[in-house]
Amino acid sequence: MHLFNISEEGELIKIDRLDFEENNVYLIDDKEKNTIYIWVGKTVPQSKKDITAEIARKIDKERGGSAKILIMKQKREYGSFLAMMHNLKKGLIPGKTIERRPEFVFETPPERIESIGLNGIPEERELKIETRIVNWLQQIKDHRKPKPLKKFF
Repeated sequence: MHLFNISEEGELIKIDRLDFEENNVYLIDDKEKNTIYIWVGKTVPQSKKDITAEIARKIDKERGGSAKILIMKQKREYGSFLAMMHNLKKGLIPGKTIERRPEFVFETPPERIESIGLNGIPEERELKIETRIVNWLQQIKDHRKPKPLKKFF
């Protein structure tokens, strides 16, 4: 992932973090995800917006025209960009990709389970739908639990 500030003349200036200033335009090139983000501050003149869009299209064309170009306006950011903003402000670790928020995927509880009956003989029984719903709800609760912070001292 590469971060750039755009000069008035349309030059890409490589930077290591974003300040999200309202008079600036930033271009974030995520080659791994084949996505180009353009962040536009509130007070940026139209000419600078046009120059940045042109640069993004040029980068896309050099890659064969398959990149997604997403424009983020100040205070109207959305999707995975919102999850990355905090890391973009802190700066990038060279060679590392900024991690996106993990997606929650339900694991389907089994319809049947094996258990051992009171007589000690293994048996297979069907799970009630209520039991399966309780299992799904438990997955959500476990996913939402805050993870403890690591202590470094």
